[in-house]
Amino acid sequence: MFCRKCGKPVPDGQEYCDECRKLDIVAGETDDPANPAMRGFVPALIAAIIAASLMALVPVIAWLTSGKLNIPWFLEIAIALAFAACSAPAVVLGIKSVRLFIRLFRAKKPKPVVTLVLGIVALAGSLSVITACFGFIKDVIALLIA
Repeated sequence: MFCRKCGKPVPDGQEYCDECRKLDIVAGETDDPANPAMRGFVPALIAAIIAASLMALVPVIAWLTSGKLNIPWFLEIAIALAFAACSAPAVVLGIKSVRLFIRLFRAKKPKPVVTLVLGIVALAGSLSVITACFGFIKDVIALLIA
């Protein structure tokens, strides 16, 4: 098992981390999963799917915020902000996937390369969606000012 705060290994059965001296920070992860190369795969896959789905919908948001539908400007901004907020789970899961890889790399344990790749894909995709949404908001504000 590992400490959630510092990442140090904690012996099985011990209720606190020797480094941090906290009782509530011991994670339930085992040192020896069935396939260590796939550790963290499911959250990383979910993050990548969320990011890819949102990236596929960016053109729809561009169309909705283009001003061609006579949607009030504040609604266009709200749509773009809501869409950007939907990327938050992909960002969080992507960061967790990359951190898991780094922690295992430092502990000289088998590294889940697939988890790392999916985490990076999730981060890149979701951050590009967020960037696009803020670009749409900038365009809406520019049209209001002009």
